[in-house]
Amino acid sequence: NAELNYSISEDTINSYVNKIMMSQKSEGIIDQYKYSVFYNEDITNIYFLDCTLEQTLLYTFLKNSILIGTIAFIAIFSLITIYSKKVARVIAQAYDKQNQFITGVTHELKTPITIIKGNAEVIGIQEGHTMWTKSILEQSNRLNSLIDYLISLTKLEENTSINKEDFDISELMTESCLFFTGVAKSKSKVIEYEIQPNLFYQGDIQNIELLISILLENALKYSEAQSIIQVKLRHIKGKNTITISNKTQNLDIREYKEWFDRFYRADSSRNSGNSGFGIGLAMAKTIVVNHKGNITAESLDGKTVIIKIIL
Repeated sequence: NAELNYSISEDTINSYVNKIMMSQKSEGIIDQYKYSVFYNEDITNIYFLDCTLEQTLLYTFLKNSILIGTIAFIAIFSLITIYSKKVARVIAQAYDKQNQFITGVTHELKTPITIIKGNAEVIGIQEGHTMWTKSILEQSNRLNSLIDYLISLTKLEENTSINKEDFDISELMTESCLFFTGVAKSKSKVIEYEIQPNLFYQGDIQNIELLISILLENALKYSEAQSIIQVKLRHIKGKNTITISNKTQNLDIREYKEWFDRFYRADSSRNSGNSGFGIGLAMAKTIVVNHKGNITAESLDGKTVIIKIIL
């Protein structure tokens, strides 16, 4: 039973009724109408409610919400982009000024240190070396080494572009291990190396050689007495993976990201009598980052430190 109480054609009403009866639902929506079906003995009443206004309002609300949301997103994104560029520019300027300051200071220090060292050497030649002149020479050499490290680190950080060339990294690492074998022997330590042969890499050969030297020197310096430094080079998942591990003391089972910060030295290192400036691993990280690689340091057992480089 369909009552026609609205300006809609009878054919449309009949079409709606047929669809509703076939669906066997007591209520629902068909086109812009909400309907309810009521059964009363042999009579079935279907009531239609025109929801055109509500649908129009909902559509308008959704459209406006999307429009406002899009405008707000664009505005916020634009502000973030503008301010992030400003912040990045300020950080870059501060970083450049820091490097300029370090470069300037190191060059200014070179001259007086050279003069002090020269005067101490003259006094030593003329009057014989004493504990004072020896101390002056030792500390002068130490300062010169620090300055050289700072200059090298600053240059590495400034020159992020590298001179790439194909070279045999297996051969390079083997030669480095052989060179440091003698140094290790003088310290009553041993370098064991397992180098996968015929591995090639495209990068700055001088920087990679410096990287390996820094890591081997660091391992020899901070490893336990009469310990073994293990060096491995393997090709894993299309990348050259270098691991250098050694026994040391006062370790926690965790990753040591702070070791790669400039001037970082653990308290145990400061008290161990090992000379160092906390720059070597910072240089190593800079070299690896410039080559789009990754370097980590961690201890899995609290006794052995593993430095891993993926190139």
